[in-house]
Amino acid sequence: MVGKVERVDEMTNDFWKFYMETHVRVTDDHTRTHLLMATDVPSGEWNFPAEEFFVMTAANPWSSDQFTPQMNAALNAGLRRGLERAGAFLFDAVGHDPASTWIEPGFAVMGLDEATVLEFARQFGQNAVYRMSPGAFTCVGALLENRETRALQIS
Repeated sequence: MVGKVERVDEMTNDFWKFYMETHVRVTDDHTRTHLLMATDVPSGEWNFPAEEFFVMTAANPWSSDQFTPQMNAALNAGLRRGLERAGAFLFDAVGHDPASTWIEPGFAVMGLDEATVLEFARQFGQNAVYRMSPGAFTCVGALLENRETRALQIS
């Protein structure tokens, strides 16, 4: 349900605000880049080869900013290997704040179910992942227990 928050407590409230403001850039297999973000009214055309996909990273585990770009690249390389071994199809993705001052590279993950994606997220110390589907931008808690859905804007 768009706009519904199932559980919010003091620890997750600030995280969720930032997570729902995140912009996601996905580069498809034709090297086209699509910008996806949460909004009040869905817009844009779904041009992806799957009915849904998840966006995740291994960067900055446990929301720590103590990891160097090299450390984050190594973590993402490990995540890529694990996802590919599990049978996922991947596009490169980058999540960033609206001003692009905080940027985390990662992946658009297709072909895996939510439980499997969340298990990878937990293994790599991630608080949440994004679930994208036509018209819906959902932040799904992994280490945190929240879930929030808003409309999806694609440009």
